Amino acid sequence: VFGSRAEQKEPNRTNAIYRSSTVDEPITWDNANPRKPVLNFAAPFYDPGNFELNTLEREFGIATDRDVGLRFEMTTALNIGTELQYGIKLRRRDKDNDFVFCGYDPLFDLTLAEGGVREVAPYFPTANGPYPSTEGAQALLGRLGGSPVVLADGTACPGPGTEFEMSGDEEEESIPADWYSDENINAAYVMGTTITGATTWVYGLRYEDTRATYRGKSFVDGNYGGMTEFDNNYTFLAPSLNVKFDLTDTHVARLGIFRSLVRPGFNEARAGSVVDVEDNRIDSGNPALNPTQAWNFDLSYEWYISDTTFFSAGIFHKEIDDAIVEVDAQNVFLQGQNWNRAGTFINADGSSITGLELSYQTALENGLVLTLNWTHADGESKLPADAANGQRTIPYLKQAEDTANASIGYNKYGWDIRLAANYRSSYLDELGGDPLGDRYTSDFMQVDLTAKYLVNDNLMLNAFALNLNDRPEFYYFGNANRLSQYDEFGTTYGVGMRYQF
Repeated sequence: VFGSRAEQKEPNRTNAIYRSSTVDEPITWDNANPRKPVLNFAAPFYDPGNFELNTLEREFGIATDRDVGLRFEMTTALNIGTELQYGIKLRRRDKDNDFVFCGYDPLFDLTLAEGGVREVAPYFPTANGPYPSTEGAQALLGRLGGSPVVLADGTACPGPGTEFEMSGDEEEESIPADWYSDENINAAYVMGTTITGATTWVYGLRYEDTRATYRGKSFVDGNYGGMTEFDNNYTFLAPSLNVKFDLTDTHVARLGIFRSLVRPGFNEARAGSVVDVEDNRIDSGNPALNPTQAWNFDLSYEWYISDTTFFSAGIFHKEIDDAIVEVDAQNVFLQGQNWNRAGTFINADGSSITGLELSYQTALENGLVLTLNWTHADGESKLPADAANGQRTIPYLKQAEDTANASIGYNKYGWDIRLAANYRSSYLDELGGDPLGDRYTSDFMQVDLTAKYLVNDNLMLNAFALNLNDRPEFYYFGNANRLSQYDEFGTTYGVGMRYQF
C-alpha cells in the first residue's frame, strides 16, 4: 500500500501596478549583444512621480495532488532455469486546482512617489526604474474593505471598499482556472526470466486500464457557462523482451524491445475553458488527448575491462505515436464541438528519436575516479494539418540533441569528492505561430563540486558548490539574435550533515 498528498498554496499574492500615460520620451535599443540588450530610457522614466496607480491585484491559489494505491507481487520458480513474476497494481490519483483573481481599480490618484518606492539594483547594462515597495502595497490592502464580491461560480473576492472598484476581469481570469482531474489505473503484469547457457531472457506483458475524468468551469462570452465534465478511457498492452548475451567473461551484449506509455499531464488535459462564440474560438486543455505511446529498441555492448573499469556503447530508436504539443490549432474538434480556432494541446502525427550512447568509468587504487558519458539523440515530430502553427516537421519538443557528463573525483578513506561538468545542447522549448516564433534554449554547461566525508557509521558531512562557472541560461525566438529570456543564477553553496541512529 502506498499514498501521498501534496499541496501548493499561494494564499495572498499582491501586485501593485503603476503606469504612465504622459511619458512619451523615445527609447533606444542596442542589440550588439543579443543576450544582454541595452535599453536607454530618458530621465522621465526614472521619476516615480510620473507613474500613477493603475490597479491593485490579489491572487489566491491552491493546488492539491493526492495519490494512493495498492501493489501485490509474487514470484514462482517454474524450473531450475525459469522464474515467473506476476502482480497487480491499483492506483487512484486526483488533482484539484483552485484559483481566484481579484483586480481593484483605484478611485483616487496616487503616484508611485507617494505610494512608496523600492530601488532595485541594475540588471544587465540597463538601470532599473523605480518599483513599488512592499510596505506601500501592504498599505493599499488596508484601504480595501466591505462585503465580499461573489463571482458567478460562487467563489468570492474581498470587497473593494469605498476607494476602489472591481476591474471586471475577475470572472474571466478565475472561473476557467478551476479544474479537477481524477485518474484511476488498474494494471496487471506477468514477467518471466529464463537462463539458457550464456543467455538470459527477460520477457513479459503488462496490461493497463486507465479511466480518467476531467471536470472544469467554462467561461462563455463573458458569462459563467457552468461545469463541464469529460471522460477519457483507454487500455494499453505493453509487451517487452530483454536479452543479455554473455559473449565472454568480460564482454556483454544486450538487446531490448518494449512498448511504453506516457499519460497526458493534468494541466494538458484540464477541462476549464474560455470561449468566444462570435469567433468560434476556445482556449482550454484537451480532455480527449491520447497518451503518448512508443515502441523502443535498444542494443548495447559492455566491456568490463577490469574490476574498476567499464566501457559501454549503445544505440536506440523510439517510434512515438501521439506526442503531445501545445498549439494554436484551426478547424479542430475539441470538448464535443468543432472550433475555428483553439489554443490547446494536441497529439502530433508521428515522432521518432534515434540515438547513440557512450560511457566510460574507471577507479584507480589511489582513490581517483573518472566518469565520462555522452548521448546523441536526433528526434523530430510532425505537426498535423489542423495546426495553425503550420503543418511542418519540428525537432522533438524539449529534446536536446547532445548531452554529456564528465566528472573526476577522489573516493577513499571516507572521502567522496567529485568535480563534474554537465553539458546539453540547445533544444526546442515552445512552439510559436511559425518557425520564427518558436522558442529555443541555447546550449548549457554547468560545473559542480560536491564533497562528502563519512566520519563514522552514523555521521556523514557534506558540502557543495553548484554552477561554479556562473553559467547563465539563454532563450531566444527563431534565432539567437531575438532574445526571449536571459537568467543569471550565480554560484550556490551549501553545507550539511546526516546522522543515522
